Amino acid sequence: MSTSMRPISFISAVVGHPRLRARLNWLVGLTLTLIVLTLMVSGSIEFLERITLDWRFRHFAYHNPAPSDRILHIDIDDNSLARTERWPWPRQRIALVVDELSRLGARMIAFDVLFTEPQNPRLVPLEDDAPTDADVDPTIVQRARRIEDDQCLADAVQRAGNVYMPIQFNVDHRIDLLADRVRKVLRDDVFLDADAVARELSLSGDETRRFSDHLASLKADVLRMQLIDRMDIDPSMSLAQCRAALMPDLAGYVTDAPELITLAAEYQRVRSIMLLRRDAPPVIGDDLFLPAGRLPDVPIPVLAAQVAGTGSVTYKADPDARVRSVPLWIRYQGRRYPHLTLRVACAYMGVPIDQVLIEDDHTILPDARLPSGETRTLRIPMLPDRRGAGGSGLTGRALVTWPTNAPRWDQLYAPEQSGSAQHFPIGPLIEINTLRADTADNETALDELIIGAANEYVSAKAAPYQQALAVLADPDASQAERDQARLDRDQLRADIIHQIGEYIKEGEATIDPSPEDLAFLSELQSIRDGSRDLANQITLGHAKIADFDRRIGAMVRDTICLVGWTSTGSIADFVPTSLDEKCPGVVVQGAVLHAMLTDHFIGRGPLWADMLLALAVGLLTTAITSRFNPVSGMFIVGLFIAAMTIANGLLLFDYFNLWIAVAGPGMAGVFVWAGITVFRLIIEQRERARITKRFKNYVSPDLVDYLIQNPDVVNLEGQRRELTCMFSDIASFTSISEKLGPEQTIKLLNHYLATMTEKLMLSRAYVNKYLGDGIMAFWGAPIENKQNALDACDSALACIDALNGLNRNPQFESLPPLYMRVGLCTGPMMVGDCGAPPQRSDYTVIGDSVNLASRLEGANKQFGTQILVSDNTKAQVDDQMLTRMVGHLVVVGRTEAEPVHELMVNRENATDEQTQLAQDTTDAVKCYIAGGFERCAELFTDLSARFGTSKLADVYLDACRRLIADPPHDFDGSLVLSEK
Repeated sequence: MSTSMRPISFISAVVGHPRLRARLNWLVGLTLTLIVLTLMVSGSIEFLERITLDWRFRHFAYHNPAPSDRILHIDIDDNSLARTERWPWPRQRIALVVDELSRLGARMIAFDVLFTEPQNPRLVPLEDDAPTDADVDPTIVQRARRIEDDQCLADAVQRAGNVYMPIQFNVDHRIDLLADRVRKVLRDDVFLDADAVARELSLSGDETRRFSDHLASLKADVLRMQLIDRMDIDPSMSLAQCRAALMPDLAGYVTDAPELITLAAEYQRVRSIMLLRRDAPPVIGDDLFLPAGRLPDVPIPVLAAQVAGTGSVTYKADPDARVRSVPLWIRYQGRRYPHLTLRVACAYMGVPIDQVLIEDDHTILPDARLPSGETRTLRIPMLPDRRGAGGSGLTGRALVTWPTNAPRWDQLYAPEQSGSAQHFPIGPLIEINTLRADTADNETALDELIIGAANEYVSAKAAPYQQALAVLADPDASQAERDQARLDRDQLRADIIHQIGEYIKEGEATIDPSPEDLAFLSELQSIRDGSRDLANQITLGHAKIADFDRRIGAMVRDTICLVGWTSTGSIADFVPTSLDEKCPGVVVQGAVLHAMLTDHFIGRGPLWADMLLALAVGLLTTAITSRFNPVSGMFIVGLFIAAMTIANGLLLFDYFNLWIAVAGPGMAGVFVWAGITVFRLIIEQRERARITKRFKNYVSPDLVDYLIQNPDVVNLEGQRRELTCMFSDIASFTSISEKLGPEQTIKLLNHYLATMTEKLMLSRAYVNKYLGDGIMAFWGAPIENKQNALDACDSALACIDALNGLNRNPQFESLPPLYMRVGLCTGPMMVGDCGAPPQRSDYTVIGDSVNLASRLEGANKQFGTQILVSDNTKAQVDDQMLTRMVGHLVVVGRTEAEPVHELMVNRENATDEQTQLAQDTTDAVKCYIAGGFERCAELFTDLSARFGTSKLADVYLDACRRLIADPPHDFDGSLVLSEK
């Protein structure tokens, strides 16, 4: 046997051996499952797994712990910016926020705002010197006070003692060997320009262009590293000392060299780094897997010196730009910097940052005191690296575990509300602090007014009043002393104002006051009115402050306040996440912190568990697909994968907090089902070909297809169904064949039958048999066809058109034109296997409707028509086909009249003339049926005059003449045909 024949023999063997076919199904399923497992190990389908992770976060949060109330977001929102001024604000205003939060009892204040650049001092005019008249000369020099915004914020941070500020690293891991070579050269001489560096390294033009645009950044890198090396040895080095050490050849008078400006900026950065190292434990050997950072953005030194702690707010989005995880640690210069939320959580739960451990794939916080009061070891899972490392590497990143599945960030802690009680705008904090200052100023103004009045008019009260004020101003006074002094002050204030009121009454009672008395009275009234106005303002201010402290104090007290951007302005900090397409970055930090406070983390399951699940799904899908037909198998496999996915989400993800693969197992199920189904289809196609080859010569192709698709139907037992049957033949074919002779007759007949058969097949006809020059076909069986009547009419018209084309064929131009007659009938018929099954049988139709179709084909001869259809056929196609009534005909072999119509044309293609002919003919025939013979004769006469003579008109005119001459007594409107 030849080699080329072996595949065919192998397929034939498979077709003939069900056991071998089943084994091959298992081989295909196992192979495809192994392919999916390989994709999982290589990380090639991680993008799909991340999509399913987002879906689980959105739909499976039934067992999440109740949202903690220990986190409060202080939002820098659009309203706050609109009520104050554009960002950046003077840092004195940020200091007011720190003071206010500290006063309200915030446990910790963490900023998700970078303070990397110093603010220049401001000069603010003193209010007492501010011009009040538009005519005042603007050139007059006013007194002003200098405001150091950075120092104001640093002082506020120092007073609070619980403020945490962020660091941001660049964690781009791309290695640029050319940049490293350039840095090495610049370490020897930082003043080299791009051309000098290119000559030193013998670089090409393209290489020079690659680094020249980044030369300033590379110089900054070099200077930073050199500064860190120097200040590691002596942290107290000044900028001048660093300049002398790093730029010994630079003349002292040079102050504007770009490298010198860069040195000054990097010196401030390195000072901050040195100050913030207290929060960064040293890296040990096992920590080298942590992501490396570079180019840190750090708080300015004056702030770095006062913060309680710092941490990274760096994140790296996934390839689809979504943020799903954050690096718990960043490795930089031999130290590991914690994430800001980790640093804050450690401080909140009493865990020193240098006692935090990294073991295996967890960050461990020993003896952590949770907000619930429980003390236990907190284990934060870190994600494995699934980017082709076989799942064995670590990333140092922790998954962002969301408190709830709210679709919007402002509903994260309260999904049922449009907003959350754990979000508070920053603007009211500034306003209430301003109100406190204004109320204190009013207190001072009132005290000055009261002291002046007491010294002048109630001298006995002046000393006690001043003594009470002194106690209130004494920082060493006890709370009891201060409370008593406040009561004494208020009482003395009331006494003094009351005494002045008495003086006013006496003055107003004077009958004839002198000018001096009136002046004295006016002064007293001014003191009284001024003190009342100030007292009212103070009372209103204290009421607002007390209400604010009562409402907002309850929100702020003992919470971690996260200050960050939620504004949608030009510097908005929004990132796409698993839940929200636009989520503020500070809300992501809040979610990470919330997971730590509630000890609720989602960890990635081991790779072997993912693979075991995918293997199980692949094998089970193989068993299902091999057992059931493709559609049933698809349904069962689909249900199984859906159930597996939901169980994964509810049980593993939601209840056990495990991220176990969904995409890999799901892909295994789909691939295995598709692969085995395709394999089975190939085998079934081979089997179909085998059956077709064996039976095609005996039965029609449609019947073979039906037998293959419906193997349960063996004998094709008769069924009663509504079908459409057609008979056709060629008019005067006997005389044509006599002229042609046998050979030419067969040639013409074969050409004709092939053309007609092609048209019939295109319209889903079952060509039952050829009757010499005639054809019998039907529609609607063996394959069910609801529009069999319409398809039959379309096919009949197509055959007429094809015949006209045949008549124009030059090959047959010597012959008279062929004329085709067609009869169509739609009705109930018996369809099935007739003959002597199983040896010799014919799938055909029988019944009265079949006989009627045959008689209608013959009736065309008497009326000069081409296509006659039964009334039932006409009724089913009336909307699509133009017909005209031929009459109520009693065909040969029947005793009852049958309404018969001529099929003319598809209505879409009908001309106005054809439409008019159909209508006029129908009207004339209806007159005949109704017994209006004279009117019928008139109409057909007119019809012949307008459209030409026709056999149909002649038949009715002859009938009308006979009936007019000899009127019938029992006329039923029918025409009796005497010929087949």
